[in-house]
Amino acid sequence: HCRGLTGQQHCAAGGPVTAIGLTRIRGLAFLAAQATHQTPGQMVVHRGFLARAPDETDDGKTVERVRVEQVLLIVLRMRLRELRRQPVVAVDQFRDQTRRFLAGKLGEDEFRGLRLRNGLYVQRYAPMLRVAIPYGLLSSVQMRKLGHIARKFDRGYGHFTTRQNIQYNWVTLEDTPDILTELAKVEMHAIQTSGNCIRNITSDAFAGVAADEYVDPRPICELLRQWSTLHPEFAHLPRKFKFAINGAKEDRTILLCHDVGIELKKSKDVNDGELTADIYAGGGMGRTPILGSLIKQNLPWQLLPSYLTALLRVYNRFGRR
Repeated sequence: HCRGLTGQQHCAAGGPVTAIGLTRIRGLAFLAAQATHQTPGQMVVHRGFLARAPDETDDGKTVERVRVEQVLLIVLRMRLRELRRQPVVAVDQFRDQTRRFLAGKLGEDEFRGLRLRNGLYVQRYAPMLRVAIPYGLLSSVQMRKLGHIARKFDRGYGHFTTRQNIQYNWVTLEDTPDILTELAKVEMHAIQTSGNCIRNITSDAFAGVAADEYVDPRPICELLRQWSTLHPEFAHLPRKFKFAINGAKEDRTILLCHDVGIELKKSKDVNDGELTADIYAGGGMGRTPILGSLIKQNLPWQLLPSYLTALLRVYNRFGRR
């Protein structure tokens, strides 16, 4: 229903629409149609809402509206179901890639990028596999699975990292696809734990129970985890890219030492008391450690994915490779 692809757009209902692209609007309209049992052709965008266009029976007076936030919640739920299936697909692909490498059908240079995308490093004495633990959150079932993997495929232990992942330092290359299969059974994987991509999102180890916490950062961590996982545009960045998210008075995430640090906050005087974020960028702990700089204050939480997308596009284009 939108006329034009760029600049200020207008929908069939006559209201302005921000330039978010016809494809995305069609996708949102489809999801909104599912939520309201309408056909996608009946959906229009008007003043921040996805609305059902009036039909003849409505006599042009009634418009059923669905808030964009409701539609985005549907998107996140569908995305989560999709991500739960992806580790299994990735394991099957990596098993075949490993088989071809061991058979001499793939060279070392060809295999390097494939194994790094699955968290596997080849080191002097043995391969090392790094497993993702998004923002440090584990269930008891997942914890037992990590212990099982350590006993069966390693030397009975693993190494928890400062960025809330776990590493197995004595695995064999031949066993790696089987390890990934075991991880997929409990909805875990090793995707984006190595290589020049968006790495694991770090948060407060005491998130949800800290006495000085004024915002639980875990819902935002999950939002950004789903946004960043297997993001096709940021799979080959100039260098690895790390996020940290804090919602407590004391910063236990070392926020300023990350490429992007997100400080969550709530204030009655800002954004009507809604959740906002201060964005710090440019931190790091490499050969030349540097603290990040504040680049944006009071960003509404709903804008985090689009704002971070813009930030990463700048880095992807102009960062030193």
